[in-house]
Amino acid sequence: GHFLKSTEIPEVPIGTRFGKAVVINETVFVYGGYCENATSLRIVQVYNILTKKWSTLPPSRYSRSGATIIKDQLTLIGGRDTLYTTTSKLVTWTGEEWLGLYPPMHT
Repeated sequence: GHFLKSTEIPEVPIGTRFGKAVVINETVFVYGGYCENATSLRIVQVYNILTKKWSTLPPSRYSRSGATIIKDQLTLIGGRDTLYTTTSKLVTWTGEEWLGLYPPMHT
């Protein structure tokens, strides 16, 4: 695997506070955070370590989600929808689209 120093990745194009980041293979995903507009809360910025370029995914369905990796895919957990309704649903980026998963079971 790659060992990254923070100086090797250029600044995120859309600066946010309190975003989440995960690394899957040669890709860094930076999700959400707070900034000027609500769309930024749902944005996912993607840095390709090999090409050294930033891109963005379509906005996720939810803001204020947790972020993790499940089966080598970016998965967002819970959050709020555009009507500010809190959810416990999971959504995964398949490489082509956001796919909704069943909510976690409560014990």
